[in-house]
Amino acid sequence: MQEAHLYKEGIMDPRTKKRLSTAKGVSVHRDKLRIAFTLPGDTKQTKRSLGIMPTVKNIDLAEMKLAEIKLAILRGTFKWEDHFPNDKQVRNENPTLADAMVELHLKQGSWKNSTRRQHESYVRTLDRLFPRAQLSDLTEPKLTAFQRQVSEQYSHNRAVALVGIMRNVMAKAVRAKLVLNNPFLYIEPLSKKNSNVGAEEVDDEPMRVFTIEEAENIIDAYTEQVTQNLLSFLFWSGVRPGEASALRWTDVNATEGTVTIRRTRTMKQGELQTPKTHAARTLILPARAMEALEAQRPYTSKQEYVFCRGDNHEPFANAKVLGRKRWKTILSKLGIPYLKPYTTRHSFASWALMAGESESYVAQFLGHANVDMVRRHYGHIIPKVTHFWTLDDPQNYNELKKSMRSKG
Repeated sequence: MQEAHLYKEGIMDPRTKKRLSTAKGVSVHRDKLRIAFTLPGDTKQTKRSLGIMPTVKNIDLAEMKLAEIKLAILRGTFKWEDHFPNDKQVRNENPTLADAMVELHLKQGSWKNSTRRQHESYVRTLDRLFPRAQLSDLTEPKLTAFQRQVSEQYSHNRAVALVGIMRNVMAKAVRAKLVLNNPFLYIEPLSKKNSNVGAEEVDDEPMRVFTIEEAENIIDAYTEQVTQNLLSFLFWSGVRPGEASALRWTDVNATEGTVTIRRTRTMKQGELQTPKTHAARTLILPARAMEALEAQRPYTSKQEYVFCRGDNHEPFANAKVLGRKRWKTILSKLGIPYLKPYTTRHSFASWALMAGESESYVAQFLGHANVDMVRRHYGHIIPKVTHFWTLDDPQNYNELKKSMRSKG
């Protein structure tokens, strides 16, 4: 029996299986041998099927092919057409930057609408800076000049976002074989150390928030009890306005003092979506937030949603739960500098951190994936606490010692 026939229907003979286990960078995918290699400046491996069955002889050929590719990459002479001349995915056309940005960068199905709109604005800006530019025209000198231009023309945050998208697109373009080389490999990236760098727009000055006294005055300034309840809940729970708009009574557990945030409303269309982290989170509410929910219960307990618009108890159409015009008027009358209604969330986070809550707990409570966002926004108000080891407390030490019995 020929060796090529020893592999049938996903069953590999022991000799081939043993040979495959020693072949680095070679694997089986859909019953065919596949090799994996990393292109210069890329953090992800490029994987390419060779279209041949996994036999001992073919594994030897795959290793030789992979060695040739790695040597070409090391010498800087790697070209797709040299190693995969019959690859149907090799593209001969020279796409424009705009086409590549839409195809490679904006195809992110998991993005929320607000994030997508933000990145679409970045793409429009880049299209203005490089009108009708083709990817092959984006050489190292041009991209160096581009990085310098956006650094001088835009805020540091926006400049970092624009350059970051360009770097991302060029790296993906190499993987997709739209271009052969990534010019950004030889360009020093914008520094993130001496600025408030991030994908989101963050003020250069420390974030301004409301004091507790200002928050109480704002709540009292509204005459409608339902609006007071809503504001109290926003200030003392830290949930996003869109999350409050989508909160149902079935998400409230009065016995345990918790709410489960399962969905949010978008700002413009008012669509119901999962929260930004795509996962529900159950919050143990501070007492004042729970009191706001109980005060709201007589008004909307027979309705589906906790907070509704006006006396007609209709669900909010979107995440705009507070009228901007009236909000401005009330702040002006109270002599409080203007801050967006969304600042209710930032205010709660700041109060919690200043009161001594841990960064990780606040991040989890707010629905952030990690503590980076908390440190970026609120690092200036997080108390600098010197840790005290409980083992250094004589009383704790002695009690611990007495509670532990020797095994001897």
